[in-house]
Amino acid sequence: MTDAGRAADAVTLPPAHTDSTDFPTYVPVTASADFAEFVSTMRRFQDLASSSDPDDHTWRSATVHLNALTALLEPHQAAEGRPPAGRALELPGMGNPLLPPWRITAAGPDGTTLHGHFSRYYLGANGIVLGGALPLLFDWTFAIAVTAAGRPLSRTGYLNIDYRKPTRIDTDLTVAAQVIDIDGRKTTLTAALIDAEGTVLAEAETLMIGLQAHHQ
Repeated sequence: MTDAGRAADAVTLPPAHTDSTDFPTYVPVTASADFAEFVSTMRRFQDLASSSDPDDHTWRSATVHLNALTALLEPHQAAEGRPPAGRALELPGMGNPLLPPWRITAAGPDGTTLHGHFSRYYLGANGIVLGGALPLLFDWTFAIAVTAAGRPLSRTGYLNIDYRKPTRIDTDLTVAAQVIDIDGRKTTLTAALIDAEGTVLAEAETLMIGLQAHHQ
């Protein structure tokens, strides 16, 4: 399994935009080394929280540390579009701990590609990724692809997934997406999840609809 660290080659995206000033603007940022280390540690914690079985004393001790961390960060909550989480293109998951630790390897009008793996945090059972983690990956990939294609900030109209084969955790994977149709505010895209041997594990299609001022 390849380490999903910072992307070797810089990938750029235009700011996600709409035709309205009612929505926050998401401008990509370069993450600080301290934030990158924090997110990496947070991801390791998520894996351990999902896979550890200590005694109750250890759970209580861990909770004390978590409460201290929560108290440390509580005063620093920021408005939507301000935190670096979800905007740091060079970090796995763009620095958002919810997203799988994948990095963007290509993004443009001709298509978007991400590379990475699903860690223990995303385990369903029997070494297989939780089925619901794949829609998360595809939806995120499509959001990047829409932005990379110069389309406006969009919401998901539908997301259809064909699960072809089981997807294992801790395995090198690639997802590739492309725009197949544009009709006004509507953008249709397809994508495929592929393993290192080239086997297609899942395919997806989505309709993304550009936001307007009256949309929530």
